[in-house]
Amino acid sequence: MASDTLDLGRVRLVHRGAYSASTVYEFFDCVTYNGSSYLCTAAAGSPAGTLPTVTATWALLAQKGDTGAKGTRQRPPSARPIRRNRRRSPSSP
Repeated sequence: MASDTLDLGRVRLVHRGAYSASTVYEFFDCVTYNGSSYLCTAAAGSPAGTLPTVTATWALLAQKGDTGAKGTRQRPPSARPIRRNRRRSPSSP
């Protein structure tokens, strides 16, 4: 039996951090830009200087949301004191 191999190329996203205009991006590279996340969808990649907002080479993954109201702060469950049942000594008659 022949041992042929099949090149699948990139099969997972590669997070490249914050967008840089001086970087050439490849297919399936992900970047953050102005609070949103983008995916390079062009098979040939994205030339340096192509903003992630250009839909011919990039797709929006997650858009930055609005700032919400400030909530109340609570202690995480792991920081709360543990209450243990204490053994009581038998009462004397």
